[in-house]
Amino acid sequence: MMKLTVLLLSLLVGIAISASIDSKFDSRTAFPSCVGEIQNQGSCGSCWSFGAAESFTDRNCIFGLTEFQTQNQLANSPEDIVACDSQADGCNGGWAQSAWSIIQNGISTCLDTCTAGCHPYTSYNCSEGANGANNGCESCPGASCADKSKYAKYACGDNGQISAHDQLTVVEAMQLEIQTNGPVESCFTVYQNFFTFFDSNPDGIYTQASGSVLGGHCIKIIGWDNTNSPPYWIIANSWGADWGDEGFFKYIAGKDLGGMDSGGYVGCP
Repeated sequence: MMKLTVLLLSLLVGIAISASIDSKFDSRTAFPSCVGEIQNQGSCGSCWSFGAAESFTDRNCIFGLTEFQTQNQLANSPEDIVACDSQADGCNGGWAQSAWSIIQNGISTCLDTCTAGCHPYTSYNCSEGANGANNGCESCPGASCADKSKYAKYACGDNGQISAHDQLTVVEAMQLEIQTNGPVESCFTVYQNFFTFFDSNPDGIYTQASGSVLGGHCIKIIGWDNTNSPPYWIIANSWGADWGDEGFFKYIAGKDLGGMDSGGYVGCP
């Protein structure tokens, strides 16, 4: 299980909350060529890197980098983040802020849900070390491509991409950001019943936490439905397409359950 990710997020100062936020929104239909496929982090506690890398990939596409359109199968690689961050413990978990700091300086790419390409995700079978110690099976990719293709890195600021971090701690701010610029990363506390709920209700809405705290988890929020009772987020997970609703799940919005509504993070510090 991923270690608990604690995010100290402050309320955005002076953010303009638009009255035109859609009552329902799904990035898959709003940006049909720009929401990447579900990926799989495996046994590595690298959710914090996936939430950031996948959001950045979608936003690169939305901001006009056509090489990141889904038909091209190109994505920004989470391996660059999980294996190269000196502030985190690799497969023992990490921080959304650290992930976006690495992206600020640039990360490379992968292909086919990061199973191939320049820097494929090679930490799939890495697991958390005993007593929080990194087991050391991740190695930082160098400034060249494993498949011998041309090396390139993409950073915040490229082609109109946002260049300053946003810490999103209210539902409307997060919705406005997604609707305007694309998916965002969020992190939340995971309780024991989270796993059993989606085992039996893959298309259900998670509304109530119970059981012990098992850790923290970071994901990619792609949309919402405020017309439903209760309203919910539409979320892409990184546990493979066989989990949940083909890799996606629904999570109550407006209740800040597990810190989901106040754990949004996007951009670069």
